[in-house]
Amino acid sequence: MTEHTDDELSCAAEPAPGDETAEDAQPGTSTRAAAVGTPGTFQRRTVAVGVAALLTVALLATTGWMLWQHRQAALEQQHAAEYAAAARQSVINLMAIDYATAQDSVQRVLDGSTGRFRDNFADTADDFVKALQDEKVVTRATVNDAAVESMTEDSAVVLVSATSRGEGKGAPEDQQQPRLWRVVLNLVRDGGQIKMTGVEFV
Repeated sequence: MTEHTDDELSCAAEPAPGDETAEDAQPGTSTRAAAVGTPGTFQRRTVAVGVAALLTVALLATTGWMLWQHRQAALEQQHAAEYAAAARQSVINLMAIDYATAQDSVQRVLDGSTGRFRDNFADTADDFVKALQDEKVVTRATVNDAAVESMTEDSAVVLVSATSRGEGKGAPEDQQQPRLWRVVLNLVRDGGQIKMTGVEFV
């Protein structure tokens, strides 16, 4: 029988350089796999990033649409208020007449109107002034309410409720009592101003 020294036995127990057992190799393999990651994990991350991007785009689009709607509503309210104010003043100009300042009253109507209505009013303005001065009539008028029936950016139809009362010796008795009027005004924007293009008493 061959006898082995202690040094020989010790060398035989140690693995040769470069040799690895199955147990030694396993941990290294698991570490590399964890570092690289599985295909399923990568796909889940990609989907999550895509969903987040879509949600962000949708949120921005919704916010932009809401801001646009708000601006449009504010602009429409502003236009409606402008048309209603112009209609109120136009009715006062038409109905509140003082014979002592008849010419000025007529001029205010002419300045605040345009188109065929203005032409027709201008044709009868002199006779109108003369009649007022002869009869010495004063008409007081107040606007009760004004509502925009329809509107675009450059035109509108406005309904106005007004009350008038005649004063003076030449005023007919039926006009000396308060009278309720409903007036339909057609308005347009002309040279930066809102002017009448049509008036109808209903």
